[in-house]
Amino acid sequence: MFGQYADLGMQLNLRFELKADQFRNLRCSTQERQFSLSGCKAGFPTISPNPQYAIRTGGVVGQRLHVDVDFDSQREFDANNNLHVWYEGLEDEILRRVEAGNVTFQAPPSRFITAAVPANNFGVQAIAQLGALEFRASWRSRRAMW
Repeated sequence: MFGQYADLGMQLNLRFELKADQFRNLRCSTQERQFSLSGCKAGFPTISPNPQYAIRTGGVVGQRLHVDVDFDSQREFDANNNLHVWYEGLEDEILRRVEAGNVTFQAPPSRFITAAVPANNFGVQAIAQLGALEFRASWRSRRAMW
């Protein structure tokens, strides 16, 4: 689809299920008895959709935008899903790298900063370089994205 501008591979697995439950409300008020979906009267079952999907994609768009996605809705822990998109600048550009998704803060070697620095947090991180001076900025969320 993107032709010469992108080299992306994608695998998508999609499964759509419908589940029907017979809901029966045994503590009905007079107002709830008037609504057909309240469960006060025996009747139609409640139908609920249950989509399940898994997507894996990775590659490069325009030689600078990189994509790495591995997401599965049936994984036991949402933290095991991976979403990582980053822009890679050229050697002579000030903006070297901008990452979004699962990012890891790489602290410089120090005896004061130990291995307790969290890794694979969801957020945004940018790296810029002006001469010999390197700038790093990052924002991390405290909760999981999914």
